[in-house]
Amino acid sequence: MPKVKKEYKENKRIEIIKAAKICFIEKGFHKTTISDILKACEISAGGLYIYFNSKEQIITSIIDEEMNTSIKNINKILSGFEKDKVSEDLLSSFFSKYLDENIYEECKFELILWTEGIFNNQVRNLLDEKYQEFIKSFSDIIINLQNYDILDKKINPISIAQVLVSLRRGLSMQLAIHSNNINIKDYIKTISLIKFL
Repeated sequence: MPKVKKEYKENKRIEIIKAAKICFIEKGFHKTTISDILKACEISAGGLYIYFNSKEQIITSIIDEEMNTSIKNINKILSGFEKDKVSEDLLSSFFSKYLDENIYEECKFELILWTEGIFNNQVRNLLDEKYQEFIKSFSDIIINLQNYDILDKKINPISIAQVLVSLRRGLSMQLAIHSNNINIKDYIKTISLIKFL
């Protein structure tokens, strides 16, 4: 039996995740069946189970990848920040995904995910674990900025991270429900006026 290349396997795994996300957005988590996912990504059940054992495992991979991507994007700021622009750059990076034209579907998916976390302990625990990792990474960035005297040292870095995450999640919820009534650029600009940054 021929060996499957690592790159092929990773591409197939990503394809399955993308197809599953579309299904979850269209039908919700509970109404989406494994058959729906198989049909959407044109793969056999055996092929799917090479990559994922359940819908929960797919969700776990999605959460893991999305949080890791967010952390990487924010960490890029530290590699070459300009002292006078760091607050603006930090907010731009933190909210940049909302400037994507396909963000409305992503926001619907996030809302579905959070709702699933209310009822599903496995999803809730993973969301909480990734949230704690994200807050830690983001507060570490804020501490570095405080050490460079860019941000006020009197402000709790964890609180700043939590507030910004709340603003981001609030924006996601608003976009999922009221997508036509939100000016994202103005929202981000308004957040930059908050004086802790």
